[in-house]
Amino acid sequence: MKIFKRIISTLLVLLGIAYIVLMVVWVISYIHHQSEVSILSGQNENENILLNNQNNNFSSPNVETLSMPIFMHHHIRIYNNPKDKIGDYLSIPPDKFKAELDLIEKLGYETVTFQDIVEHHLPPKPIMLTFDDGYEDFYQFAFPELQKRNMKAVIYLITSKLNTSDYMTTDQVKEMLPYHIEVGAHTVTHPNLTRLPERELTQEIEESKSFLEQLTGKPVISFCYPGGNYNPHVRSAVEKAGFLFATTTRRGDAYFEHPFDLARDRINFDTIIEGYFQGR
Repeated sequence: MKIFKRIISTLLVLLGIAYIVLMVVWVISYIHHQSEVSILSGQNENENILLNNQNNNFSSPNVETLSMPIFMHHHIRIYNNPKDKIGDYLSIPPDKFKAELDLIEKLGYETVTFQDIVEHHLPPKPIMLTFDDGYEDFYQFAFPELQKRNMKAVIYLITSKLNTSDYMTTDQVKEMLPYHIEVGAHTVTHPNLTRLPERELTQEIEESKSFLEQLTGKPVISFCYPGGNYNPHVRSAVEKAGFLFATTTRRGDAYFEHPFDLARDRINFDTIIEGYFQGR
C-alpha cells in the first residue's frame, strides 16, 4: 500500500513538472510570436509612411484648373502665290518658325502633348504646338527643327489625305512617333461636321480614330474640329467616340475644365510672336 502511494505521489510530481515545462514553452513561444508581429507591423507602418510621403511629394496638376497656350499651325514653308491668298496666309517661312521655337525656349516654356496631361507630366510653363491637316512640309521643315530642340508637337491628320500629293505618308508619320510627335484625329475627309447626317458624322469621327490607332499602335486621344466647325451635338459625338480632348479655332488660352472646347492661338504669316508673349 505504501509503495502504491509513493508511485502515485511520484506521478503527480512528474505531471506537475511537465505542466510547468509546457507552460514555460508556451509563454516563450507567445512572446516570440508577439515580437515578430510587432516587427512586421512596424515594417508595414514604415512602408505606409514611405508611400504616403512619396504620394505627398508627387505633384500632379489638377486638369480642371489647368490652362496653357496652344499654338495652331498649318504650313511651314516658303510660299508666295497671289492666286492662293489663304495658302499664303497659312504659310509660315521656316526661318520664322525657327525664331518662334527659339523664343519659346528663351522664355522658359516647355512643349507638351495631350498624353503628358493624362500622365500628369507637366513642366512649370507648358505650351502646346499643334499642326493641322498633315502637310508634308511639317515633315520637311518643322520636324527637323523640333527634333534639334527635343521639342514635342501634336499633328492632326486627315486620314484620306495621307500618301497623297502635298501630304505626309504613313511611313513618315510612323518615323516621327519616337521623337515626341503625337498624332491626333482631324476626320477622314475634313468636312463641316455640323452639316453631316448622323451616320456620316459618326464615320468621319470614329473611322479616323481607328485608322490612326492602327497606324501608330497608340491611343488617339485628341480631336480637331475641321475649320473649327462644331456644336453640342458634334462635341457629344467626339466624346462618345472615346476622345479625351478636342481643339477649336477659338482664340485664347486653352482651359482644360472644358476639354472638348479647347481654344488655340493661330500662328500665321503675319503673326508677331514676340507680341503674343508680352505681358504674360
